[in-house]
Amino acid sequence: MTIEYSKDYFRTLKRITRKHTLSSSLIDNAIELYLKDNKDTRLQFKHIKCKRDKNRHSIRIPNTQYRILMSIVNDISLLVCICDHDDYDLRNKNCWFSTKHHLSRYLVSKIILTIIITPRAMRHSRSGFLWIIEVLASKYGLTLLGCSKSW
Repeated sequence: MTIEYSKDYFRTLKRITRKHTLSSSLIDNAIELYLKDNKDTRLQFKHIKCKRDKNRHSIRIPNTQYRILMSIVNDISLLVCICDHDDYDLRNKNCWFSTKHHLSRYLVSKIILTIIITPRAMRHSRSGFLWIIEVLASKYGLTLLGCSKSW
């Protein structure tokens, strides 16, 4: 297993050690422990389900609230950053949404945009346009509020 470091990792390392919230020796010990045995319970090694990065993992720096985010590909661990609980949640916040959720939000924004931009172009075919909206909404489990066929 080889270790690579990102620019963001060095930036967060510098910020944390400069504030004296965490010593660099604790961080180095956690990385050494990871290289020896990544299944050690002190590290709390875990895989993060993320659609943007399928190889995202994290380890805990023992006896602290900090975690090291990493991406593991082909026996190479790229250390992405060192983060506390809030930063960890912020960086992983979009990893738990399903594709269906993002697709439905995209469709709603496209439909709203179409209605706002082209109301005159749709006057002659309102019922057809509303039917398309209803089909898309039912397909992706959306609820239409305030829509009627008699505009």
